[in-house]
Amino acid sequence: MIDMKFYDAYMDYQYNVKGNSQNLFGKRIKTLKTFLNDAYERGANKHLMYKGFKVLQKETDAI
Repeated sequence: MIDMKFYDAYMDYQYNVKGNSQNLFGKRIKTLKTFLNDAYERGANKHLMYKGFKVLQKETDAI
């Protein structure tokens, strides 16, 4: 099930195993939420716990 436990484990994996940035993690969560919203609308997903997932972003300097 995709819930806050999944979110926390996925965040740990993205940061500590993959070494990804906060912005990349936020982008991946945004994509996941889009996919899960579509699955909910099609009746394939009945759980809404993913709605509490935070899309994290950090301000960066433009180059």
